[in-house]
Amino acid sequence: MTWKLQTSVHDWLVSTIRLCADHRQSYSPGPPILYETMVLRDADEWPFYEARYCVQATAEADHHRVVAELQAGTDPGDISSGAST
Repeated sequence: MTWKLQTSVHDWLVSTIRLCADHRQSYSPGPPILYETMVLRDADEWPFYEARYCVQATAEADHHRVVAELQAGTDPGDISSGAST
């Protein structure tokens, strides 16, 4: 089973998962990018927020930050993106 966090806030789903493979671009040096957070409302729509991370702890922290911002009424399109670290 893949590691994941999922939290519903109003009409939004905040989903943070461990990716199946490294998502670092081949031309970009650095550690592997293995985690991703997205804010979704409908499976057929593009994510309203998306960020990728190298470390699970950073992915978890950003998941909780995004949830808190949505709970405070911030529109997902206005949430600043997390760093790929």
